[in-house]
Amino acid sequence: MKFYNNKFGRRLIDRRADFKVPDRDALLYSVDEDAKTCIIKIQGSTTQITAHYPRNWFKLPYWMKPGNAVRVRHRQGNRGYIEVIGNGRALPTGVGAPNIPYSPDDILSGMEINATSPVSLCVTVSSGTYRIDGVTYYYMYGIDDILMGGDSPMTMGTANVYMGDNPATVVCLGSPPAAGYTRYDILQIAADGVIDVVEGTAAAIPTEPTMPATSLDHVKIGHIFRPGSESSDGIEQWQINAYYNLSKPTYVTIDWNDDFMNDDQVVIPYVPGGGLVGYSGTLYVWDQYDKLYTRDYVRFLLELPLENGNSYIVSNANFSGRTIEGFAWITYYHDHGAFSAPPIIKVTLPDWNVVYYWSALVAES
Repeated sequence: MKFYNNKFGRRLIDRRADFKVPDRDALLYSVDEDAKTCIIKIQGSTTQITAHYPRNWFKLPYWMKPGNAVRVRHRQGNRGYIEVIGNGRALPTGVGAPNIPYSPDDILSGMEINATSPVSLCVTVSSGTYRIDGVTYYYMYGIDDILMGGDSPMTMGTANVYMGDNPATVVCLGSPPAAGYTRYDILQIAADGVIDVVEGTAAAIPTEPTMPATSLDHVKIGHIFRPGSESSDGIEQWQINAYYNLSKPTYVTIDWNDDFMNDDQVVIPYVPGGGLVGYSGTLYVWDQYDKLYTRDYVRFLLELPLENGNSYIVSNANFSGRTIEGFAWITYYHDHGAFSAPPIIKVTLPDWNVVYYWSALVAES
């Protein structure tokens, strides 16, 4: 069999390479933050194209503004799907120019908020530029006096030059609200370069908290979402510029009436002579804020994935039921007969894609 020096294989690879559309620069025209899309124009084209950007961007990068260049990628396997992947390298030509909105108060570059490492009740704010009442200011960590705008910014005070990574300012916030409540805290900066924390008013779940207003002659840097279930260690990265979402079923727990059934490693005691023994408990459904989900009933299914003699499990609504006020009663009947085996209980919330497993060992004597 002749392979002709792998000529056909090379041709196939060449055709696949020609088919792949390379990453390219585009001009950003507008941004729809609700739909997580934007309007762009690609080099040499006058057609406006809809592109997507990552849905986990809680805050738009400073370069994601109309009139700037963005880097876009044609996602393979999803025909016609274009996604913004980063800052562009050069402004495309021959595509016209958008009407660039002007805001006298805005963050122009940098000023990124990040959680500390290790996490704490503080966050860091990087250096950057911002504008208040049409005047541009430069904020840099370690400079006591603010930099005034201009082609060559002049330091009003002592100049500090940093080589390599520019350190960030550490800003500390207050304690989170009580369990069952959420709150927004915002970070703002004035012309004097001082960063202030404005603590919002806590709201009881499921009411969405109100975002605090930015003070006069300040510009908002960003906000931190503060749930009552916040980690005891402090503020985590996901809370930066995150927004409240209505509670939804997230996980399941079972609280058994017999204490030994709640141990980390459950061992069901041996029963001489065998027979069915019932173990009752309460099934709880929790939301993402570690609060009982009480907004509506939740449909659940109970199963024993492994055959275990005559063992079976029931709820107050038979083999499948629904929670009321976030909980339901269940009873597991274990067969201690000759075919007794370690049980596994599977709880499924089919409407919410949540699955929970409970398992135990059985004492042999």
